[in-house]
Amino acid sequence: MGKLSDKAVQAADVGKHADGEGLTLVVKDNGTRVWWFRYRFGGKEKTLSIGKYPLINLKDARERAFEARKLLANPATRY
Repeated sequence: MGKLSDKAVQAADVGKHADGEGLTLVVKDNGTRVWWFRYRFGGKEKTLSIGKYPLINLKDARERAFEARKLLANPATRY
């Protein structure tokens, strides 16, 4: 599924690192690592912050992104 591994997340330098399917690890200048889920809704790009690494590890971030994709795919939960 994803492009990142636990070792890659720990060693990532400043910038954005895509895992795939909208999940992105953002590493800030101060070393903070944050998970983002990027998606489109209503024709606009949106970003959902999933949480900080290591509190939210790679496996948990993928699970939360999957749950968000399920919600977006269900028309009943869109409104």
